[in-house]
Amino acid sequence: MANHFVDSGTGSDSDNGTIMDLAWATIEHAMEAGGLSTGDFVWIEPGHFEIPISDIDVIYDGAANNFINIVAWPKAAFSITSASWTNGSTTVDLVLPASLTRTGHCGRMVTAPDGFDYFITYVTDSNTFTIDREYAGSTVTLTDGAATIKADPYYAEAQAIDDSAWTIKKTDWDASNPARPIIDFNDAAYQFRIVDDNFIRIQGIEMKDSSDGLGVFRAERAHTYIIGCLFKQTASNTFILHFHRHHTVMEECIVEGSGSGDTQVGIKMGTNNYGGGIGLILKNSAIYNCGDFGIDSSTPIFIDNVNIGVEQANGDDDIECISHIVGKDLKLGGTNGGVYFSNSYGGGYFGIENYQKILGAHRFYFVGGYYERVAVSGETPNKKVSDYILKITPNISGYEFIPEMAMFVLEHEIEVTAAAHTFRYWIYNDSGVTLNDAAATDDIWLEAEYIAGYDDTSEYVQNKIISTQIDILDAAGADDWDYLEVTLTPAVALKARLKIYFSKYLAATNVFVDTAVVIS
Repeated sequence: MANHFVDSGTGSDSDNGTIMDLAWATIEHAMEAGGLSTGDFVWIEPGHFEIPISDIDVIYDGAANNFINIVAWPKAAFSITSASWTNGSTTVDLVLPASLTRTGHCGRMVTAPDGFDYFITYVTDSNTFTIDREYAGSTVTLTDGAATIKADPYYAEAQAIDDSAWTIKKTDWDASNPARPIIDFNDAAYQFRIVDDNFIRIQGIEMKDSSDGLGVFRAERAHTYIIGCLFKQTASNTFILHFHRHHTVMEECIVEGSGSGDTQVGIKMGTNNYGGGIGLILKNSAIYNCGDFGIDSSTPIFIDNVNIGVEQANGDDDIECISHIVGKDLKLGGTNGGVYFSNSYGGGYFGIENYQKILGAHRFYFVGGYYERVAVSGETPNKKVSDYILKITPNISGYEFIPEMAMFVLEHEIEVTAAAHTFRYWIYNDSGVTLNDAAATDDIWLEAEYIAGYDDTSEYVQNKIISTQIDILDAAGADDWDYLEVTLTPAVALKARLKIYFSKYLAATNVFVDTAVVIS
């Protein structure tokens, strides 16, 4: 492992890059001619500014347990001495010192006065920023609103570098923080691309303004980890990031468009024959102000705490799904559309737990709509068994009446003995129509999976049975509950797995499930 340094202010690409005094002048030189090896670090001076005159092509490979690391000189923790944090709000204002900047503070984690971490998604001005979800703590102001923006990863490692023999010191680079090195393609048709090179880590850089048809940044047939980076298009009507045949992790990143251009997409995941790969893992990030979609995906995406179109609206749907998108804690702005399932390439699958980040409701977005936990006291039916029930809002058409593609909305595993058992779930049909009017698997049904035949641990038979209830009429009153049930006799004491499936389009009505299983 070796350290290398890049600084557009003092560096020269004819130097060897081994110390700050002999830094290279460009990231492009480091990526294409720096002689990098597995485990190397390329440290970038915070005020670095680079306008490439060609593509930046990474030509080196790291290893699965030893990445090549391209790291902006890490920022120290930033102490907020005074601020106003309002319970239930995403805006933090009256921040002191009033020195916030987009490049210095956006896309970082902040430990709030309630002791928990939030992600800074937008910096409005020098003393105002936005966090990824509503502040959950008590309202605090002035010095009670003190908080800490966390130090960058590798901060301790950078500060441990021995600069005792150098003329340019770490303190010189520290003085340029909190900033981000900037790669500005100046609206030319160039990009930062990683093609056929693996295990590259990129941290803390801003890349912006490329007119290349495949975006500011592109990864193809590559394993890449991107953390704490900003990506922006100020004018060009093209993709911002483009991934295909790849495995990429993005964390604490901001993808921001110009707000115009009908083909400007925040993250484009494969097109036509550009599918394949494990896909994108996207965590603690935000995508907004794109002229078209926030995400246009035809390869898998795994999401964990992401805002799309929230801080600023996207021009079209926040997500176009042509493949699989799964995860949790996704919030969509939905100003010009939420999720669009394109049938041009066969549609897609979309499953999000805690959709819109609504604690307690635990809303789950699935193909066909969403379901969530609600208090029965605030809904149409009267209480049957439970105080809280499952409310299904199946308001996306095109996926009903296909049992093989139906989504289960409830799953329980229950310990059972080797005896006959009947499992019943109460349902309330507030749809305005009859459910299962022709077959028991038309709209809603209960499936049970269990061990039906058993000899020993390697000789057994699993069986699935389905409820037979049909003609479930629209409820005539608040107490008119129906039910789904199955009866089974396991061959051995073990677990039975129960699932309720739903496959029905309802534009403006709902179906409810009491999640307490009644066993007899």
